[in-house]
Amino acid sequence: MQTVVGRFKEKNEIAEDLGEEDASNLREKTATAEADCEALQVCWTAIWSRIQQIEFDTACSKENLLTKIRAQFSAKVILVNHEKRIDVDTSCANLAIKYNMLYMSVYQLIRSEVKAGTELGRALEQSKRHK
Repeated sequence: MQTVVGRFKEKNEIAEDLGEEDASNLREKTATAEADCEALQVCWTAIWSRIQQIEFDTACSKENLLTKIRAQFSAKVILVNHEKRIDVDTSCANLAIKYNMLYMSVYQLIRSEVKAGTELGRALEQSKRHK
């Protein structure tokens, strides 16, 4: 409740103690939120084994919370299927830089293995099916 009151004061730029009306509104909203949470848990009891509950500590700064949320929900691996005649390498590389991801062009990796004549490259070349 302390965190809620502190955030309410900060949002509304209140320096002194809360008025009785504001305090009762906050208590009421907190009780409603807790009741809603319990009601949702009761609804999910049948499928609780298939649900992963994620909790975030919201007592930190907004930037830290956003970082934690992005780390939890951002994509770990994205596969892009494209033909070599469509130039998407630059776009994918720029998106990888912007969103702090790793972009590897499998097409370029395979081509470099084949050109270098490595064991993997020779195996890939032998398994190639012509269109």
